[in-house]
This record gives sequence, C-alpha cells and structure tokens, in this order.
Amino acid sequence: MGGVNDLNNSDPDKGLKEKFPWLSQELLDILNDANKLQNEYKIKPKALQYISGVLTDLFVDWYRFKGEDVRSRIPDLHNFLITDYHFEGLLNFFSLL
Repeated sequence: MGGVNDLNNSDPDKGLKEKFPWLSQELLDILNDANKLQNEYKIKPKALQYISGVLTDLFVDWYRFKGEDVRSRIPDLHNFLITDYHFEGLLNFFSLL
C-alpha cells in the first residue's frame, strides 16, 4: 500500500477515481480505508495473543482439575492454534469429542 499511497498523495486535488480510473471500486474502497485497515491489522496480533493465552490457561486448568500435568503439551497447543485451528480440532485437543 505504501507505493500506492505515495501516488495517491502526489496530487491531493484529484479524487481516487480520477487518479486511478483503472482500479475496481473494491480496490478504491480499500485504498480509501487504508489507514483504518492498517490500524486494525496492528491490533489483531494482540487480540490473537490474548485468545491464545486464555485457551492455554483453560487447557492447563482443565487437566489440572483432572489431576494431570499437561504443561509439556502447551507448545503443541500453540502450534495447533497458529497453523490448523478449527473448533472441532480444539475439542479433540481437549479430548472432548
């Protein structure tokens, strides 16, 4: 987006549609909302890290109440959450299915 933003800022008197007539409306909307989208992207890793922490704590506590120590499986849980997350898989990981 950086290069397109540079082009966009080069002629502030023209609108996006005039500067980039070849772009589809969808791409023009994305360009118009570029700052908002970049800010949302910066926030997402924090939210995902928080959710991962909650699931990890739940996983450890779930098995602690069963009398099992599963701290050695935490890296496997993190790997699953990052690479292959789906709800049924999470239930299987918690051995609920």
